[in-house]
Amino acid sequence: MTDVSISENIIIGDNTTNSGGIIADGLCTDIRINNNHVSNIQVEGIQVAGSISGYGSATSGVIIADNTLTNCALAGIVLYGADSGGVSNVTIKGNKISSSSLTGTGIQVNRTSLVHIDNNQIIGYSSAINPINGAVTTNVRNNTFIGQGSSAISATSSSSIITGNYINGILESTTGISGNIAFGVNIIISDNIIDNCLLGAVIVFSTTTNSIYFKDNHFITNTTDYSWTDHRANSTYGNTFADQNLSGVVTLGGALTIVSTPVIKSTDRIRLNFIDPGTGSYLTVGAASIGRIDNLSQFLIVSTNSSDVSNYEWEIIR
Repeated sequence: MTDVSISENIIIGDNTTNSGGIIADGLCTDIRINNNHVSNIQVEGIQVAGSISGYGSATSGVIIADNTLTNCALAGIVLYGADSGGVSNVTIKGNKISSSSLTGTGIQVNRTSLVHIDNNQIIGYSSAINPINGAVTTNVRNNTFIGQGSSAISATSSSSIITGNYINGILESTTGISGNIAFGVNIIISDNIIDNCLLGAVIVFSTTTNSIYFKDNHFITNTTDYSWTDHRANSTYGNTFADQNLSGVVTLGGALTIVSTPVIKSTDRIRLNFIDPGTGSYLTVGAASIGRIDNLSQFLIVSTNSSDVSNYEWEIIR
């Protein structure tokens, strides 16, 4: 099946095990599924499947756009590869996917490669984005996720970018973003807003390589903002926290200056940037270094010049 458009249909199931939505199965290329309304389905609202071994090539060149999928119990959208890469080069964009239940999955990708998930809205379900069985390059960008029961984004697809998403979870149960190098590597997680979650982010890094990067994300109000395992320097940086003051400007008071902060954790790094010599001159500027003790709410700036009154910008990086 090639060069096919499935559009502007209304499908209303009866919430029984026999009710299904739109299915594209076999060797499918250049398929457009757009502007459909599917509701009350017990399985997938939209499923695209493929098999390289069964059909000689992958299902590819598929666009799933601007559909409204409501209460599709198993999942809103499923991409299913019978073998690795069986479904490839798919764009999922502008869809509104919702469920009144906290079970099932908004979008699941299974043995896929090169999937772009952009500008969708997913409300409800247990999880919103769930790559499984070695799916690779699942880029998740500029989506809105609201009220998932378990997890908004599983960052388990290797060679992926997860950026610009807004997550508003359920404070008692949702993990905003989860990742584990056992399931996916070479992943960049950046510029996401994570709010109202039990756990904002849970990441298992690598002890030997920087294989998952978590940077420039913003945490608002979560029970616990993050949990890192096997965290390495440069794996995380530039993340900000609305409920914590993790940066500021300080004027040195000679050889030793105390800076008050939130509690400094063992995985935190402290960055210090020189601004100017303050009321002194460059002759009074010394070499500054940082003294810290984990689990205290302060750190020290030590200068080699007892007359140093320089201004510095400091930041705790998490």
